[in-house]
This record gives sequence, structure tokens and C-alpha cells, in this order.
Amino acid sequence: MIYEAVDDSYQIISDDLDTKYNTVYENTQIDFELIEISFDKEADVLSIRVKNTGSISLDINETEILIGGTMISSDNVTARPIGSTSSKYWHPNVVVELNISSPNISYVSSIADRKAFDTDTNLDSPGNLSVSDQVFVIDGTAVDVFDLDCTYKRTISDSVNLISPSDIKAQGDYVYLLDQYSHIDRFSKSGTWVDRIVDDPTNLTNPRAFAVDSDYFYIVDNNDHIDRFSLAGAFVDVLIANGGELSAPQDIYVSDGIYIIDYSGGSYHIDRYDLDGTGGAQLIGSAQIANPRDISVSDTDLSVRHIYITNNTQEISVFDSHGDPVETIDTGLSASVRGVDVTGRIFVSDESNGLICEYLGMSVKLVLDRGYAIMVQL
Repeated sequence: MIYEAVDDSYQIISDDLDTKYNTVYENTQIDFELIEISFDKEADVLSIRVKNTGSISLDINETEILIGGTMISSDNVTARPIGSTSSKYWHPNVVVELNISSPNISYVSSIADRKAFDTDTNLDSPGNLSVSDQVFVIDGTAVDVFDLDCTYKRTISDSVNLISPSDIKAQGDYVYLLDQYSHIDRFSKSGTWVDRIVDDPTNLTNPRAFAVDSDYFYIVDNNDHIDRFSLAGAFVDVLIANGGELSAPQDIYVSDGIYIIDYSGGSYHIDRYDLDGTGGAQLIGSAQIANPRDISVSDTDLSVRHIYITNNTQEISVFDSHGDPVETIDTGLSASVRGVDVTGRIFVSDESNGLICEYLGMSVKLVLDRGYAIMVQL
């Protein structure tokens, strides 16, 4: 009886310790999420943004980086916590940006070395696309979602709230879709319809394309002018009226400024405006583009900015921030290019080839505090 009582007591203590251990383990979980990785080939800087999704603070200075199996010297790495006052500790839910200078990445300008998907399998009718922490591609009446390595993940479909999407932007926690050329729907990134965020037939008669940043929606209305709406969906103003530089806007992208594909006098050109709608001027003339369909611009955080345009449905024309041509990318593309977006790498939707992803041909391994590792194939 005494031994049984001791055994019972031991089991109770053991179970209690297991419970406490599991509780401590759960409360000290180490986990991370790769938010974005981009390579500025002109500045020769690789930028990696990683979020601490665990429950404890870690030492940023303990981060080690291997590129192609080679350890990168700490002299070539700078770490910047975004939105945190601490430069040493990596607190939960904080994103750290790691910038690696001279990472020795062998950049290939063409996208022949790519991973493309069989359109019959994953993309039946690819249209516009948008890239954030994943790649979102309009596919007929649905949206196909891919990881940044271009692995297919899932399809977002909603026969009630997604009828005929024509433009898409992923921003923050949401995916926004211009539907039926009349309104903008908001979806969670997992694919749940949230609401019809912009729906104002009085001030928005025929939306054709849109952009969104952390402050506003910028909407091409009736191929005539640019309307601005709050992120809550309220009309703010006609930011850029017809006349002057603006004639018949076709598409729009917002980065450090407002970039517009415009059409006038029988030809296309690219205009740039300041974010407040002033300072409009032609950036790229009609002699350098023909029938542009989509436009994307390098992230504002990159030191060197480029403009990417789907040109004549068969190539990506790249220009610098002054409007001077840099290169033309057509290797691996068909004559049915539909959209382009960039995050330091180029992503293209192609009606014949599906989703095309530019690869830099290099692996990056992050070894973080306490030995946690993340491997990324560029």
C-alpha cells in the first residue's frame, strides 16, 4: 500500500511537471516568418525581412547568414528592426530587415532559367497579379495563390462576391480585387470575403484599374481621371483631373510616386506624379513602348528604383527612375504576357506559360539566435 501511494504520488508529480514543462515550452516558442526577400542588382544589396512570430525576444546580433553555403561577414550585414526602438533585441511580432552588401549573387537578366506552371494544371486564364508575402494571380473568375518560390498553394473563389475580377492588389493583411468594373472587394489572404470596401456609383462610375498604399486607394475612373478613396472606402477627392498631362489613363502603380500608363494622340506614354497628385510629367515616351498593359515599380525601400512594363504583350521593358531604358526581357515569354510585379525578383503572368518567376540561382540560409534556421532558394 505504501509503495502504491508513493507510485501514485510520483505519477501525480510527474504529470504536474510535464504540464508545467509543456506550458513553459508553449510560452517560449521560437518561430519566424519570411516576409520578403529582394535583390537590388545595381546597388548589389540583398534585403531580407523576417518576422519574429514566436513568444520570446532574441538577440539580433546572433544572426548568421550563408549564401550559397558561404558565411557572410558581419561587416557586410546591417540589421534594422522595423517599428522598434531596440537595435539589439528582436521582440515578438517585430520585423527585422537584414541588408547584405556584396552578397556575390550571380544575377541572370533573362528569365529563361525559371519555374513555370502548366496552365492546364494551375492557371487556366491568367490575368493581373500582385506579390506580397505570396503571389496572387487572377485566373478567370478566381484567384490562384502561390508561395514566393512559385509553388501553387490554393485557389480563392467566391461565386457570390467574385464575378469578373480585372485588377488585384495585395496590401497588408488583405487582397483587394476590382470586380465587374464597378467596385473593389476586400478578401483576407486566406480567401475569405470581408466586404465590398469601395462601392460608390456616385463618385466612381467606371473604374478600370487601381493601386493601394498604406493611406489610400488610387483608382483610374472611366479612363479619364484618378480618384482617391480612404482605406475605409470613403471618397476623398479627384486627385488628378483630366487635362494637362493626363488624357486617357489605362493603368496605375503607386510607389515613391504615382506612375500612370496614359494614352493620347494615338500613342501611349508613362507619366509620373507626386503622391499628392502634383508635378505630373511624362517619364517614358511613346517611342519606347507599344501597347503597354501593366506597370510595376520597385519598392520604395530599394535604393535604386526601376519601372517594369508589359510591352506589346510579349516582353517586359525595364526603365530606370529617369525613364531611360535598362533592358528588355523576353526570353521565356510568349506573345500573351498579361501582368508583371516585382519584389527585387520579377513575377510575370503569361497566358501561354502560366506564372513565370525569375530565379537568381542561389540559396540563402539564415541561422538565428538559439540555432533556428531558415533556408530560402532564390
